[in-house]
Amino acid sequence: MPVGEAQAEDGLLERRHEPEAESARERLPRGIARASDGLLDFLVLAFAAWTVIYHVCLALDIGAAWAAGGGLAALVPCVWLVLHWSGPRMEAPTDEGAPSGSRRWIVILGIVNVLLAVGAAALFAFTALPWPVVWLVWVLAAGTAVVSTSVRSSDRDPEHRPAYVGWPTWPATLVALAWAAALGTLSLFLVRPDGDDTQYVHLSAWIAAHGEFPLRDTLFSDEVFPAIIFPPLSSFEALLGTAARTTGLAVPDLVYLAVPPLASALSVLATWRLLRIWGVRTIGVALTVAMVFLLLDAAGHRMLGNFFISRIWQGKVVFLAVLVPLLFVLLTEYVERPTRRSFLLLAAAGTAGVGLTSTGTFLVPVIAAGCLLPLFRRSPKQTAVGLLVTVAYPLAAAAGTLVVGARRAYDPTGEEIVPGRLVHFVLGDGVLALVAITAILVGPVLIRRTPAARMTAATVLLVACLFAPGIGQLIFQATGLAATQWRFTWVVPTAALVGVLATAVPARFRTPAVVRVVPAALLCAALALWGTPLWSPGRAAIVSAEPSWKRPPDEIAAARQILEHARPGDTVLAPENISRTILVLSGTVTTVSPRPFYTRALRGARGAHVRQRLLLASFAKAGLGARISESSHQTVEADEVIAALQVVGVDVACLAGGKPAAQRLLLAEGYVWASRTAELTCLHAPGSRSPDGGADR
Repeated sequence: MPVGEAQAEDGLLERRHEPEAESARERLPRGIARASDGLLDFLVLAFAAWTVIYHVCLALDIGAAWAAGGGLAALVPCVWLVLHWSGPRMEAPTDEGAPSGSRRWIVILGIVNVLLAVGAAALFAFTALPWPVVWLVWVLAAGTAVVSTSVRSSDRDPEHRPAYVGWPTWPATLVALAWAAALGTLSLFLVRPDGDDTQYVHLSAWIAAHGEFPLRDTLFSDEVFPAIIFPPLSSFEALLGTAARTTGLAVPDLVYLAVPPLASALSVLATWRLLRIWGVRTIGVALTVAMVFLLLDAAGHRMLGNFFISRIWQGKVVFLAVLVPLLFVLLTEYVERPTRRSFLLLAAAGTAGVGLTSTGTFLVPVIAAGCLLPLFRRSPKQTAVGLLVTVAYPLAAAAGTLVVGARRAYDPTGEEIVPGRLVHFVLGDGVLALVAITAILVGPVLIRRTPAARMTAATVLLVACLFAPGIGQLIFQATGLAATQWRFTWVVPTAALVGVLATAVPARFRTPAVVRVVPAALLCAALALWGTPLWSPGRAAIVSAEPSWKRPPDEIAAARQILEHARPGDTVLAPENISRTILVLSGTVTTVSPRPFYTRALRGARGAHVRQRLLLASFAKAGLGARISESSHQTVEADEVIAALQVVGVDVACLAGGKPAAQRLLLAEGYVWASRTAELTCLHAPGSRSPDGGADR
């Protein structure tokens, strides 16, 4: 299929000056591309509208039902805009980018860029040199890419050229649709439990159960304690909770079975659109390499492959996989042809970024600044307007957060800011890191579309500057942003650049199509040999035999067993892993300590009893005599357990395994049997409520 694509695109290059002669066979893939782009534009507009509605309802204490009505009403103008505002017209690829001066200097700059990029990549991937040394080579390579793309000139005045959307061929279109269908299907079968679901999926479940948008804690209480993450800027969880309440669907069904295939397909379509606007010749091959890279880049928890289809039900992953490439597309369209449509879509994309993740408040401005900076010399006014439109909502949200007082699930100290380590979190080590960094530093120079090449190169340089020694501490002191600075790497569309790296150079030569595919095939083989697939046992995810919720089956069974005996408003004590699944499944109960990371965030909250909660969590997991935590030498004692049960108010207590001594203690305190299996024993508190609300003594 990629071979046919290359041959088809060769033919299109020869006929690029005769668009009126296109056949029906050529019009259909262009129609599919327009429909795909229109769908992405519509979803950005609709989600941005929902984000504004959610924030208004949150501020005015308006319930989810009214928000749902407002969201449905907002769909009408979004559909109208997409149908009536013509997008950028498609034009055939052109060999633009001719040097403004001597071609020799372009070649020299390209060679220097490659040498520096490969050197930086090798130092980062295979050595333990101090970060300042690696960073210096890195930033020199990024700077060379900026200079190289800056001296290029277009064949025509870019101010009067319509934004490039690409000339999709049948092979490229089929490859994109095939990847969208394949990854959407695979996402249903991947099971990758994630601790963040404790907060975010439970928030959706709570909203579905109560029909309100909470401002206070829902994990440990029914809005009694302060929320461990405040303010709740992300509207994504609220959308899922409201949709579940409106449709009657179970939240886990909506989150785990509906969102992943849709978001996975959208991530492919967004990358396909980005490659088209970059002017990539063999788009199908480039897209394939990009997807293979993401599927095999899963060795570390924070690596790009792990923030892909195996976690794409989370808003921050949708931000990375869908919105980041789409932002590059929309900013490129704006730079080449500013219109009312581009203004509105940029504003919507900035708003949607905040709705997907609170880190959108600082990532969207970085993307916008990096992409629009090259435009400043030619058009300061257009740069300022575009930047303002894109970052207005993110910066307003960030300012509002500072005014109301932000709270996080951890207390940053700044000690965790180690630039080189933060970058390794995302890009890893070894061959995968070598490929990723080389693509990041060389890829922008290989982008055929000159404005897009300049924008991408400038963004890469800006990100490199953000990881300069000492800058992280300055950012922390100014904003309080600490460990999450590793997400600055997200603003570079790395996977798409890997696709460009594999295809751009061979496509420039008039060689047989089969020969041009060889570098991409070799790169994919290297990724397969040294990469770590998403489905590797013990790594990221496992492949289930059927579409599944993203929780271990045994935990789901145990959580359901407990919820059969729990009543709305009950506080449940269970081992931490089961407590997390309980919160995913239910929005009407709370747990004692689903995650120590979250429990410790309650310190300072009146009546939270953090130490007692941590003690009870150890008791449920390991029984009497267990250490309260790995860093503590204190052990779980019977008298402390009795006191903790009372002050926390445990209604259902479940113990892992047998633990006869722990069971006898609970029975002595008046707890009665609820259920017993080899893996889990549950007891009711004395005076616990029956289904009809009476006492069950």
